[in-house]
Amino acid sequence: MTHVLQRPSWRCSCGAPWPCRSRREQLLDEYSGDLHGLRLLMSTYLADAFSDATDDVEARRAQLVGWLPPRRGGVSGG
Repeated sequence: MTHVLQRPSWRCSCGAPWPCRSRREQLLDEYSGDLHGLRLLMSTYLADAFSDATDDVEARRAQLVGWLPPRRGGVSGG
């Protein structure tokens, strides 16, 4: 199954919040050698999400960048 972002709801085509677990795993595989690039990509999505709606900022941040692996040095998030 392809896990596609559905805007403006920011849900996955599978019904879960995007990126769903499967899409997160795919993104981590795709960007395994470039986690900085993945952080930049997801930060761009975060900015786009705020242009769609500014409902719960912290929940949206957790959804889009909070799942990313910690940076070297122990700082987590995006």
